[in-house]
Amino acid sequence: YEEVSVEVDGFVRAMERTASRAQTLYEALADNPPEHVEARLRQVRSEPGREELVEALEHQARVQRRMEAQLGRFYDEMERMTIELDTIRGSLLSLSASEGAESQQRLAGDVRSLRERMGTVADGMAEAYES
Repeated sequence: YEEVSVEVDGFVRAMERTASRAQTLYEALADNPPEHVEARLRQVRSEPGREELVEALEHQARVQRRMEAQLGRFYDEMERMTIELDTIRGSLLSLSASEGAESQQRLAGDVRSLRERMGTVADGMAEAYES
């Protein structure tokens, strides 16, 4: 199943790149959880003369929550793609010799579609960095 194999290789590379970005988000959130930023914000909000600090903390809290939401979407998408890959694996195992070429092209198309969706996820991860 050469055509399917080529598509799976491309998908795995895209998945690795996206997972690397997700790992960076995870580590940043672990280093400075949104809850800690929001707790500090509550602490300084009522203190006179700290308006600039409050503004900076509000901005940081928004960015942290956006990163947290993006990481959650990544986890959801990875679970869905894992299920779809398992379905493709089942289809490969059930192919009969007479269906080979046509089914291989269909399955390669399915994997290609997954790879393209992974690219969309990667683009979303990049947005989290740019914000």
